Amino acid sequence: MQPVLEAHFWLICALWAGGVGGFLNYRKLRRYVADGLLSEAECRQFGYGWLLAIAGPSIAFWLLQLSISGPVGASYYRWPAPQLWVATAIVIGVWITILRWVWLKDGAIYLGRIMAICGYPTFLGMPAATVVRLLSLVIVGSSVAAMLIEFSRT
Repeated sequence: MQPVLEAHFWLICALWAGGVGGFLNYRKLRRYVADGLLSEAECRQFGYGWLLAIAGPSIAFWLLQLSISGPVGASYYRWPAPQLWVATAIVIGVWITILRWVWLKDGAIYLGRIMAICGYPTFLGMPAATVVRLLSLVIVGSSVAAMLIEFSRT
């Protein structure tokens, strides 16, 4: 029998990081409504966006993991072919969506504004800094993913 944490890792991730994280971010941002820095709608939008961005792919991964016959770990790069390719497509889709939102829409400005309101250093709230951070995440993330895939083959 597979340990509960391995069998339901992605559901736990959706509930904890997506649900609890979205709620805590919403509560943190609500402090700035009274000061007039944010509206209630913006707080809700950020909380729901956080929830959907994390819980959506996590629940999809959990359902994919449940569709595999036999015990498998939470590491999708070790899953069998159909689930592996669907999971990889989800990861690529999420990255494309995030990159598109930050670079082609107003995501960098929006995130920079939220960071400035929350008291982060001024240079971190600049849209260009948000773009650089995201680009760094893509480079580091793809490097780590490539190493994990290579190590899983041995």
